[in-house]
Amino acid sequence: ALAYAQQNQLEKAHERYTYLVRNFPRSALVPDALLEAGEINYQRQRFPLALTQFKEIEKFPNSKAFPYGLYK
Repeated sequence: ALAYAQQNQLEKAHERYTYLVRNFPRSALVPDALLEAGEINYQRQRFPLALTQFKEIEKFPNSKAFPYGLYK
């Protein structure tokens, strides 16, 4: 997903982040994937979806993504 994002292939990156969240919900990477997916949606002006993803990060208070999710 990160490689796609770095190549500005945001739709493919978003698909990969969403895949991780859906298929590996216990992964330690889920909060980061939610943050990145939210950022992509924010950049694409999909604000309601971005907000939903940022709020999901609240379920992971010990993750490094938590303060960024709250900020957004």
